[in-house]
Amino acid sequence: MSNLEAMVGWFADLNAVVVEQNLEADPDILRQLSGIEIELSGMSVNLPDQLYGVKQGAVKQALLRLHSQRVADQVLDVLQSVLGYYNLPDQPRGANEPIIGSTISRALKSKLVNNEFDVFEVKMNLALLLEGSGKRPVE
Repeated sequence: MSNLEAMVGWFADLNAVVVEQNLEADPDILRQLSGIEIELSGMSVNLPDQLYGVKQGAVKQALLRLHSQRVADQVLDVLQSVLGYYNLPDQPRGANEPIIGSTISRALKSKLVNNEFDVFEVKMNLALLLEGSGKRPVE
C-alpha cells in the first residue's frame, strides 16, 4: 500500500469517527476535513517539471513523506477535536479499566503515531539532493 493510499484510508476512518460522534454538521470540523481533502487531492497531482534532471524518485519520495506527515498531523488534530483529549489516552494492556473510545478511533490513532518520523532529517536529505543536482529548492 502506498503512502497516498494509506492517507486516503486515514481520511475515511476519520470521516467514520466524525459520523460516529454525530459531528458531521459542525462547521469547524467540516472546514478541517475539507483542508485535509484538498491536501490529499493536491498530492495526487505529479510534482512540477522544475525537478527535471534531479534524482526524481528520491525527491518525490522525500516530498511525499513530508506531505504524509502533514496530513497525519492534520488528521490527528481533527480526531482530538472530535473525541477530546480524554478519549485518546495511551492505555496500557492489562489494566482493570475498560478501554476508552471506539475501535476505529484507537486504530487510527495508533496508525498516525506509528507514522511519525524526523522531519528535519528528511528536509536535510532533500536539500542535499537538490544541492547536488545544481537545482534550487522549489519555494
